[in-house]
Amino acid sequence: MEYSRSIDEKLKEMQQVTGEEFGGFHAVIRSMTTEYGRGTGGYGDFGRYVFGSALYDWKNQFDDQYLSNIATMRIIDYGYDEKKHGNYDRNLRYHSRHENLVERIGKKYQWIALYELLAKLTDNYPIYNEIKLFTPEYQKYKELQNEKMYSYMDKLTQTYSGEGIELIVEENEETLKEEDHFLGIEKDYFKKFNGPWNPFLRNIDPSLLEYPLKDNSQQKFIKSYLPYNQDKIWAQNKEEFNKLDEFIFIEYEGNKYISLAQFVQSSNNDKKFVDKDEFCIKSKAVFLSNSDKEKYIALKLDKKGDTGVSWANAYSVFAFEHYWHPSFSEMFYKSEFEDIDCEDAIWEYLWETNINPASGDRTSCSYLLPNANLVKFFMLFQISEGIWEDSEKNLVAFDAQYMGYESNLLFRADYLERYLRENNLSVVWDFYMEKMSERSRKEEWFICWTDNGTDIKHAILDQYQELEIDDRLLLAGFMEEEKSL
Repeated sequence: MEYSRSIDEKLKEMQQVTGEEFGGFHAVIRSMTTEYGRGTGGYGDFGRYVFGSALYDWKNQFDDQYLSNIATMRIIDYGYDEKKHGNYDRNLRYHSRHENLVERIGKKYQWIALYELLAKLTDNYPIYNEIKLFTPEYQKYKELQNEKMYSYMDKLTQTYSGEGIELIVEENEETLKEEDHFLGIEKDYFKKFNGPWNPFLRNIDPSLLEYPLKDNSQQKFIKSYLPYNQDKIWAQNKEEFNKLDEFIFIEYEGNKYISLAQFVQSSNNDKKFVDKDEFCIKSKAVFLSNSDKEKYIALKLDKKGDTGVSWANAYSVFAFEHYWHPSFSEMFYKSEFEDIDCEDAIWEYLWETNINPASGDRTSCSYLLPNANLVKFFMLFQISEGIWEDSEKNLVAFDAQYMGYESNLLFRADYLERYLRENNLSVVWDFYMEKMSERSRKEEWFICWTDNGTDIKHAILDQYQELEIDDRLLLAGFMEEEKSL
């Protein structure tokens, strides 16, 4: 209440200084109002979606509007002045509520106040859940009551009308009151604060300086397999399986590389969507022990199960924090398939909110990295985004996007062979492929491996074929694909 009065007094003071009712400080107060800070409605976007969301874990310790009032008064302490800053803020024109690359000065101070407040909260007020404790007698009573309720609901769902079903109440059953058996509250400190990535509020990655180069249609490690003319037969044939080595073994500047992951998409963009030809492929390499390789392949064919090709990623680790920084220590990149230990050979860096220095647009950025064990084994350094060298400055791994090619993580073949040999590991690739031409489409999910380091073997796990697609169904499929991407 004290801070609320101080804010109202300060607002009146600033309104008198400028003679403006809706000045810069008024905009700060309005923006900092949390969801129910001034009753229902009337909240500010920043107050509800940024400030209130960031402080959610402390809801059982503080009222978010009370904390907002403290932060608002800190903005005055920082030096916000209606004469100096209010006129600028008042006359700033917004183009979009979400993409304001030029913000109010007051808004800049709001961010500073939020970060300062979060630092104090995380240092002094550990996050916890409150667990109510009751007598054993009351706990047993509640268990019996719950069992009766579950039984009643179960019977209710098994009938259409629910007529004749009543909640069972035993005669002379004693009703226990919660307050008579309440023993106290136990604090469960369920979330540990390890650094500024917990809770996640790092919305700008200062280590990211370069975005991937735009694809040059003349530069492709994976050649285009699009047909010269529209061709249903091409869409449904399996000719790519005769050339799988072209997707995995790549030569660059005199050295042989192996693709650990790739995403390649080619299409005839000059045609409308329903009539264009398209070729798409996505892959991921997985490491597992030599002794498990045959069993893994057999189980993949037998179980099928999850055939999707997904790349593990995190939205809270800066580009150049891989893999030395504590922020990555909480990430999990090892997995298990039918009790077989395996690990993805790659990791995806993903950041949603940076501003591309080339275009000035706020866009997401992603690129592929070799996994942490590969980096540690060869003591690799990320000399620039997506480019990894060893201590002798040999180019060991790189995402080809940063060379002007498609998204493709390439790793020196001789280095990878050494890594697999010395760690008794094998590699298996997960693949997804889609082909579309003359309104005919085919999708295939398959795995690849090699027994001698050169010849690629494969096994198809699943496939989906459409020999003829009408405009309506094809457009619906396109919209779903866009959502999933």
